[in-house]
Amino acid sequence: CKPADCTVKEEIQNVNHMLLLSVENSCVEQPEIKKGMFISTKTDHGIHGWGIKSVKQIVETYNGEMDFEYDEKHFQVEILI
Repeated sequence: CKPADCTVKEEIQNVNHMLLLSVENSCVEQPEIKKGMFISTKTDHGIHGWGIKSVKQIVETYNGEMDFEYDEKHFQVEILI
């Protein structure tokens, strides 16, 4: 997307002594998923696509939860630790 069309929204809350982090990003198409994993649309897959894997590892280390919602215009992740 063009910079003027892109939006990123983030929200952090304390819910029952737990951290709730919500991040929403605009997108131009629904993400592609293979074998339960998101596929990067960037051309050099060797250096892209590690962010969600890294965050998932951290969330699992602290026995948290991570949920995704998406459509053709928005991608959102919510993390509860």
